[in-house]
Amino acid sequence: MATLLKSRLLKLWIMILTFCLTWAEVGRLTGIVHRSVLDDLFRGASRWWDQPAAVHILALVFFGLLLFLAGFRFTRGLSVPDNRYERSLAIIVLLLGLFLCLNQFSELNNVVSRRTDFGTILDGSAALFAGADPYAATDNQYFYPPLLAFLFGPLLLAPPAGASTLFFSIKLIMIIWTLLACHRLVGGNHFRAGRHALFVLGMIFVAARFWVADLQYGNTNVVILFLVIASIYFDGKDRPLPAGLTLALAVAIKIVPVVLCLHFLVRGRWRTLAAFVAGLVGFNLLPWVFLQSHWKEAWTAYLDAGVTGKLSERLAQPDNQSLWGTINRIFPAVPLSALRLIWGATSAICAVFVGFVSWRSRNHGELAQVAGASLYPLLGLLVSPGSWVVHYTMVLLPMVVLWKIALSRLAPGRWVWPLFFCTNFAFTISGWSRPTVKASITQSWFVIASLLLMVGIGVWVLGQRQVDSVSRFSAARRAQSSRPEPASGAGSSPD
Repeated sequence: MATLLKSRLLKLWIMILTFCLTWAEVGRLTGIVHRSVLDDLFRGASRWWDQPAAVHILALVFFGLLLFLAGFRFTRGLSVPDNRYERSLAIIVLLLGLFLCLNQFSELNNVVSRRTDFGTILDGSAALFAGADPYAATDNQYFYPPLLAFLFGPLLLAPPAGASTLFFSIKLIMIIWTLLACHRLVGGNHFRAGRHALFVLGMIFVAARFWVADLQYGNTNVVILFLVIASIYFDGKDRPLPAGLTLALAVAIKIVPVVLCLHFLVRGRWRTLAAFVAGLVGFNLLPWVFLQSHWKEAWTAYLDAGVTGKLSERLAQPDNQSLWGTINRIFPAVPLSALRLIWGATSAICAVFVGFVSWRSRNHGELAQVAGASLYPLLGLLVSPGSWVVHYTMVLLPMVVLWKIALSRLAPGRWVWPLFFCTNFAFTISGWSRPTVKASITQSWFVIASLLLMVGIGVWVLGQRQVDSVSRFSAARRAQSSRPEPASGAGSSPD
């Protein structure tokens, strides 16, 4: 995995940027790409558009050659699919990648012409480094903790379109790593041939509607998804330092992932929790070195605008698919003080159930442990005051777990397949168009699906048979330590 991060993903990142430049030249010659986008992408300092067509043809040839060389270097050494199922899957993934790149480059017009979520965060970052209030500067449209605005600081060096392209490239690498991590977490390599291709295709599809939209509009949900899955993945590999630090960064950017601490707490992962606390303090103190007293003022503004202000609102819009939004839609005339009690009680019930499942999974098989951990992203979506439709990237791991259970026939089909169909319908099919959410009878499609998924996976975990090992890593260590020593002078170990 480390080699993949250091080489393959870096080459992929270079390929994406080179592809965007190549597409820019195609757009210049054919008129497909809007002129204002590329003016902003290149800052317009060299009057790029006033160059003769021959210059752009030469640039197109240069960028095309560079893209070919980057693709050759990236694909060299990759294993060739050995059956038609894997080849078909590779073609589908390639077409999806091309769609994402083309979609992002066409979206750059919106980054320049109007305020997007990405633009709001960038404006907040500019205000923070200018000594102003990032929340007042964006009319409270930026409501993350101030650390996110600080982390966006390097992107201020590029024009908005260039910064958006760079952010998109980084997030695309993150989603690739996240999918690979989910595949390894649930043991997707246990499938063979057509069934493996079906599993991978389903793994990509179950949450694609959400992370595709996130890539397009410049949200941060893919970043949070990457950090949460990385924390679960590294903890499963008994690497507490990166597990704690990735969770700390997720919580410092967006507080809701803190619910994963309950998982580490009930499993007694003290070193991971210690790394989390140290990382959380470090991440939030580091900006103070650069901003001094202004960092404290930014935090004060966040507590007022991002916490107190949001909790005083009903947030009953249909797009808010959380328990708080659902409760406010069900009881529109009840005072907020009473609704907070209802919200607190239902959130506590969900947390106790998920914590109990996580605690019971300690002595279960590896998939059961991953299934228990997968409930925490769902818990965060439910207990958050505002879980908008775009936040549902977090259903990736629990849906992959359910997909693995269904394809492996690890539970009776009379409930697994209906549960998978119902949740996938709510999360994906009914969410492709926002009007389907707003026009739904219940106006809480995703909340109902999250509860069904949480209870279904939880019941499956509780019904699993206990095993002696707590993870494949500790089991391997125990097997190695208990292996008898070979006899003196023997050429091989005993039978």
